[in-house]
Amino acid sequence: MIPGTSDPEAASVPGDATEMATRAAANRRTLEQVEREAASWLTRDFAGAMLAIHPPDALPPRSAFDPVEVPKLLPHLILVTVERNPYRFLVKLTGQSMRDAIKTTLSGHYLQDFLETMPSMRFPIEDRMQVCETGLAVYGLRQPRTQIAFDFARIEYLHMPFASDGYRVDRILSLFAYEGDNRSAFRR
Repeated sequence: MIPGTSDPEAASVPGDATEMATRAAANRRTLEQVEREAASWLTRDFAGAMLAIHPPDALPPRSAFDPVEVPKLLPHLILVTVERNPYRFLVKLTGQSMRDAIKTTLSGHYLQDFLETMPSMRFPIEDRMQVCETGLAVYGLRQPRTQIAFDFARIEYLHMPFASDGYRVDRILSLFAYEGDNRSAFRR
């Protein structure tokens, strides 16, 4: 959120073009670091694909992302639309890897409704709220907090902001790499 405001409607609205360019540059640096250092090739490839469409002075619109360009990543993606006041995340697309992990599809449902039965799983909501408030990608590599279908050691994720107008986050595309699902994808 913009410092000094608690208004979600004002979140991610830059004060001027210089501030937006600064945010875009910070986002690009995050993606560059993830592309170099992520544990999974899936996450590295996703960061590279996001860098390729990221303009220098704004956030990319969802329309800049062509899924045909990254067919190997599609099973690992989840796309949400952002609603505000309060924040709600409507799942528009759930990749097969995610459906296999949770044994259901989230598409057409609010992420909050699915996660309310798992209090230890607040990070998917909190991370996406951070993306909305800062306009920056959020990366993580962690041990799972709850048991799902895969016997995996770690989960790696990258949440990428999209903005139709270049600055107000209205979609978030996330990639999830489950180590137990695809151990060969992870660095040792």
